[in-house]
Amino acid sequence: MPDPRTNRTRFILFAVIILLLAASPAMANMGSAAIWAGIGHLFLGNLFIGLAEGGILRKLGANRRAIGLAIAANYISATAGAFLAGAAFGLAMAWLPGDYLSKLIPAHWLVFATFTLVGFAIELPILWLAFDKPHKPKRVLAAVALANAVTALGLICWYGIASDVSLASRFDSVREPAMVGLDPAREAKTDDGQGGALPWVYYIDSDSQTVRRIRLDGSDDARVTELPEAIDRGWLHGGLRHDGGVDLLVRAHEFKELGHAQDWSHTAYRGVYDNHLILIREVGAAASVFPEPSPWIIASLDASTPSTMQTRADPFMGLQLGSEPRPRRYVLSTPFMWGMGTVYASRLPGSVLVFQVGSDIGGRSHGIYVVSLDTMRISRLVEDGRGPCVVYDHPPPGWDAQVLLKRLTPTREPTTSGRP
Repeated sequence: MPDPRTNRTRFILFAVIILLLAASPAMANMGSAAIWAGIGHLFLGNLFIGLAEGGILRKLGANRRAIGLAIAANYISATAGAFLAGAAFGLAMAWLPGDYLSKLIPAHWLVFATFTLVGFAIELPILWLAFDKPHKPKRVLAAVALANAVTALGLICWYGIASDVSLASRFDSVREPAMVGLDPAREAKTDDGQGGALPWVYYIDSDSQTVRRIRLDGSDDARVTELPEAIDRGWLHGGLRHDGGVDLLVRAHEFKELGHAQDWSHTAYRGVYDNHLILIREVGAAASVFPEPSPWIIASLDASTPSTMQTRADPFMGLQLGSEPRPRRYVLSTPFMWGMGTVYASRLPGSVLVFQVGSDIGGRSHGIYVVSLDTMRISRLVEDGRGPCVVYDHPPPGWDAQVLLKRLTPTREPTTSGRP
């Protein structure tokens, strides 16, 4: 006659497998999937994990209290982990060498391994009570270790399904930006056939006030100017004037009272349809113009790029290239960190992109990166700058302001005088 305990154990393990597979439909939104994976583990997952661990312990000689104690032990250890996860991940990232993206995956494995050991230490005194006296320490340790190992494997599958760190895993990280493959992003060739210069990347320094610029290969980093005190948080933006010139602007959702008046009589920016702008200075011949008053839409400096490639770059959906139903996405989303991805992205000729890794306005920057979709290499350009805007001194190949501006979708007609 079949042992009822055997059937119950099989049912528990089957239920855990079904729970793991149930996460797969949520992958349409990786940010949401990572959030719900953590919530599911904390509130419901621990019940199934406790049932599985208790069933294993029962098979290994534990008494009837094993399942109840295992459920309680997992809720206790998971709650402790939820409070400590963010701090532990931050410590791991600070301790490991390298830039943010290059050490992201090792940090996750380090935190997961540490939490597995900590969970074992928390659960062991509780699960010790599931074995009748006289206790045999080696037997109890082996049983609890085996139960924890089985459920840890299940959690690896659970979080593996729900997480996506493709922005870190699908590119080869190189130390120097010049090694990415930047030649296609240069300015148009001169009359004598010589290759043009690499563009500048203007950015706001970590003090949130200083504007700096650096060449795309990491050379010639220098201070440009200071932002007005009226700006609390913002990002840089190219402004295409009707006279053909290009201005460097700073855009923000709110400004404090300006300490000085600005002359806007000469500015009527094409493709800009709100007044949340402050003029910094006139620059170059081409610049990143974001199609919306938002850091989430990729600014293109290459009119030859199909308009379908000008898609979103936001913290939740990541760097999304191409239209539905099969876009390419490069995401950073795990229960340890979510809402962390690419913002202020610019697409240059030759499938080269520049973007900030971090959260939306007001969040911390984890660096400005340059990546080539042709070589699939990535490198950090600036350690903790924010709001990058790419500026060319002379037009790059494929630059056509008229074509690019046609892709912008206005919400209202721009003003023709005064402040835009």
